[in-house]
Amino acid sequence: MTEIDHYLVIIYGDIEPELHGFETREQRDSAAINHRSSNGDEDGLFKLDIVDGLPLMTTYSNGFFWDVENEYDDPSEYEFAYLVKCPKNDGDTNAPEKRI
Repeated sequence: MTEIDHYLVIIYGDIEPELHGFETREQRDSAAINHRSSNGDEDGLFKLDIVDGLPLMTTYSNGFFWDVENEYDDPSEYEFAYLVKCPKNDGDTNAPEKRI
């Protein structure tokens, strides 16, 4: 059976490291979200799993903290749809427009 220990590595101001252990991934990820929500994005946050004694350190994806970083943004300020032509080949000037 694979044994995995879950850690959150916080690098304060991208200078001073600190290690925090958790029972589950969910607890670790929740702690990362809480830290980002309380402290902004000045600190580096990294996932560290020790899998059967071997370390595996990974980053959180850019979208992981999206709701935390943007929870106070007014959604009416954004327009995410674009109208583009999607030709099947370079010479097709009558390609249908698609909203993406």
